[in-house]
Order: sequence, then structure tokens, then C-alpha cells
Amino acid sequence: MAPGARGIIQARIVILIALLALSRKIIVADLFEIPPAALLGLAALALSLGVTYWLVRDKEEVRRARKDEPAPSRPGPV
Repeated sequence: MAPGARGIIQARIVILIALLALSRKIIVADLFEIPPAALLGLAALALSLGVTYWLVRDKEEVRRARKDEPAPSRPGPV
């Protein structure tokens, strides 16, 4: 495993748990009693967690792609 891969995996898990908790809060909440500013804050939090998860996942895919690429061949003497 690459040196930074474990940290990325742990970050993904924490972000996913936060997204699940936020989703549960939105589902359970009575949307008619929550002030609009609080609802806007929850939406902003969901968006920011989603973008963060996407960036972490994208970084991991780039790291995997680099690892799977064959090393450039060096022309040797013929």
C-alpha cells in the first residue's frame, strides 16, 4: 500500500459517515419547523462534503492510474 493511501481511505470513510449522518438529520427533520437559514446551512454542508468526497476519490483514482502505468521504455543499444 502506498504511504498516503491509508490516510485517503480513512478520510473517505469519515466523509461518508458525515454524509450519512447529515442525510439522516435531513430525513428526520421537520422541514416546516427548521428556519430557512439552517436548511441552507445543511444544504451547504452536504454540498461541501460531497465535493470533498469527490476530490478525495479523484485523487485516489489518479494515484491508482499512475501505479498501473507501465514505466517508459528506454531505447537501448541496437
